Amino acid sequence: MKNYHCHTWIKAEPTFEGLKQIIYESKLRCKIQKENPDIKIPHKCIKSVSFKGHNDFIENKIFFNNDLNTIIGGKSSGKSLLLHYIANTINYKYAVKQQNPNNKNIEDKLKDKYGFSEQEGFDFEITWNDGVTYKFSERETVKDRKFVYIPQSYILNLTDNIRTKSRKTLGKFIRDILLQDEKSNELYKEFLVAVKNLDNSRDSQIDLYFKNEDAVETLEKEKKGIGDKEGIKNYIESQDSVLQTLKKNANITDNELNRYDSLNNRLEKINTYHSDLKLELNEIKENIEQQKSSFSHEYSAEDFEYNSAKEFIEKYNQIALESDKKLNSLNSEIENKESSIKTRVDSIKLTIEQELKPITSKLKEKTKIKAIEDTIKKEKTKLNRIEKIEESINGHHTQERIKIKAKIIELYKEAYDEYDKIIDILNKRGKDFEDINLIGTVKFYHKRYRENLLPFFNRNSTKTREVLDLNLCKDHGNLLPDVVYNIHFQEIESVFDKIVNDELLFTKHRDKKDCVKALFKDEFFDYWELKIKNDEMANMSPGKANLVILKLLVELSESDAPILIDQPEDNLDNRSIYHDLVQFLRKRKDDRQIIIVSHNPNIVVSADSENVIVANQKDQDEGRDNKEYRFEYINGALENSFKLSDDKKEDIGILKSMGIREHVTDILEGGEEVFLKREEKYGF
Repeated sequence: MKNYHCHTWIKAEPTFEGLKQIIYESKLRCKIQKENPDIKIPHKCIKSVSFKGHNDFIENKIFFNNDLNTIIGGKSSGKSLLLHYIANTINYKYAVKQQNPNNKNIEDKLKDKYGFSEQEGFDFEITWNDGVTYKFSERETVKDRKFVYIPQSYILNLTDNIRTKSRKTLGKFIRDILLQDEKSNELYKEFLVAVKNLDNSRDSQIDLYFKNEDAVETLEKEKKGIGDKEGIKNYIESQDSVLQTLKKNANITDNELNRYDSLNNRLEKINTYHSDLKLELNEIKENIEQQKSSFSHEYSAEDFEYNSAKEFIEKYNQIALESDKKLNSLNSEIENKESSIKTRVDSIKLTIEQELKPITSKLKEKTKIKAIEDTIKKEKTKLNRIEKIEESINGHHTQERIKIKAKIIELYKEAYDEYDKIIDILNKRGKDFEDINLIGTVKFYHKRYRENLLPFFNRNSTKTREVLDLNLCKDHGNLLPDVVYNIHFQEIESVFDKIVNDELLFTKHRDKKDCVKALFKDEFFDYWELKIKNDEMANMSPGKANLVILKLLVELSESDAPILIDQPEDNLDNRSIYHDLVQFLRKRKDDRQIIIVSHNPNIVVSADSENVIVANQKDQDEGRDNKEYRFEYINGALENSFKLSDDKKEDIGILKSMGIREHVTDILEGGEEVFLKREEKYGF
C-alpha cells in the first residue's frame, strides 16, 4: 500500500460504543496520518484538578481532555464553582478582575468568593500535562502560564458597556485582546516608549525655540538702548564734515594728512575687527553651552524597561561624557585665542598711535579734532554693533528658529506615524476572520485638545474666532472625525505662526511657550471599529453582539492557551447556538483546550465534547443525591452509556449510577433529541 507507513487514529473510549462515534463524527474523531494528531503543547493543557482537605468535596481527580471539555449539572451543582477555582488557582488577580471588572479594591482580590478556603487544610490543585502542579493556597505566587477566563455574564456586561457607553470602550476591549499576543504586546510597549520620547523631544525643541526668542528679545533691548540707527549715521556724517574742515585749516602737508587718515582708518578697522571677532567667538561659546546642556541628562538603566534599549544607555552616557569634555576643551581653546588676539591687537594699536603722535602735534586744534575723532569712533562702534545685532537677528537667529520650527513639526508628524505603524501591525492580527472586520485607524481626541488649548486665548478677538473655525479646534461633540493628514498639520503650523507672531490675544497669566506645548500635545489615539459586513456593533442584536465578542475573545486572545467559559450560550437563540457557536467551537478546539460550563445540549453533543464533567450537589435536586459528599464530580466521554437500577443507585450515588450519555439526557433539556439528531446526520 502507498500509505503503509500511516496510522489510523481514533479519538474515543476503547469500547464498541466509542468506535461507533466515527460514524457520527468522522472528521473530528478519525485521522489517518503518521504523527499523533493531538499536538497541543503540554504546558498549555490542564490534565486534572482536585479538591483537597474539605469535607464538602470528594477528593478524586477530575480529568480533562486536550480538546473540548464541558461541565454540566443541575442548578447550583458546582459547575461555576469548579471553573472559579481553576481560574483563581492559575492567576487570581486576573480571575477576580474578570469576575468584578469594576472593583478596584485590592483587598477583595485575595478573598475566596465561595469561602471554602476558610476551613484549615482546604486546597485546590491543578496538574498540567507536563507534570507541573498549581495550588490555590499558593495563588499569590506569580505564575507565567496564560489562559483566558470568561465568567458568567462577562460577555453580556461587556456588550452592554460597548453598546451603551462609548466606542472608546470597544476600542479598549479590542486593543486589550490584540495585545494578549506576546509579540504584539512587546511592540505596543515599544510604541508607547517611542511616543513618550517624541513628546519629550518635542517639548525640548519648543524650549529651545523660545530660548532663541528670549535671546532675540535681549538683542532688541540692547539695540534700542544703543540708539536710533539713522540718527547715528546722520550724526557721523555731520561730524566727519566738521573734522575734514578742521584738518584742512591745520599747518600740515597733504602727505601727512593722508598718512594721518590712513593710520586712523587702519586703527578703526582693527577696532572693528576686534569687536566683531569678539561677538562671533561669544556666539560660538553660547552654542557650546547649548550643546552641553543637551548632553546634561545622564540616563540610568532603570529608566528603561527593555534590554534592547538598555544596551545603548552606557554607550550614550559615554558619548555624552566625551562630548562634554571636547566642548570644554574647545571653549578653553577659544578663550586662549581671544587672549592671544587681544595682545596682538593692543600691540598694533600702540604702534599706530606712536606713528600718529608727530602728525597730531602739528595740528593746531588737535584737542578739538581729537574730541571729534573720539566721538565719531564711539558713534561708529554703536552703528557697527546695531548692524551686527540686526545681522544676528535677521540671519542666525531667524534661520535657527526656522530650523527648530521644522524639527518640532517633524517630531509631531513622527508621533502620528508611530500610531499609524502600530495600528498597521495590530490590523494584521485582526484579519484572520472570515466574517468579522476589525478596522483600526488613527483618530484625534478633539474634546480634550480643545480643553487644554483654548483657555490660552481671548475668545473675543477676531483672530481667535478664526482659530475656533479650524477643524483642529472645532467642537465636534461626540463625533470622532478622521484625521485628514495634510489639513491637520497645515492648521497646526498656521496656529503656531499666529502664536509666535503675536497675532492672538492671550488671557491673563498665560504665556506663548506653554500655549505652543498645548498646541503640539499628542492627542492621537488608536481607534477600533468592529463590523460584520456593513453591520456595526452598535446596530447588532444583543445575541449577535454577544457571539461576536465571544469569537473575538477566543480568536484574538492567547491563541493556544486554555480558555474557560461559563455559559456562553446565554442570550443566544438555539439557531445561533447550533449554526454559529457550535460550529465555532468545533473548529477552535483543534487549536486550544476549551473548558465550558453549559446547560445547552447542542454545545455538549453537537460540538462533540471529548470530555463531559458532571457536577452534582447533595440535596439540590430530587432523585439526584450523592453517595457521601456535598459536591461530587465525575467525567467521561459522550459514548460512555449505561444505567443501573434504582436500588443500586442509593448505594453508589447518582453520578456512578449511569453513563455520561444518560447524565446529559437527564440534566440537559432536549439532550436526547440532540443525540438522535447527531446520529441521524449521515443517515445511519
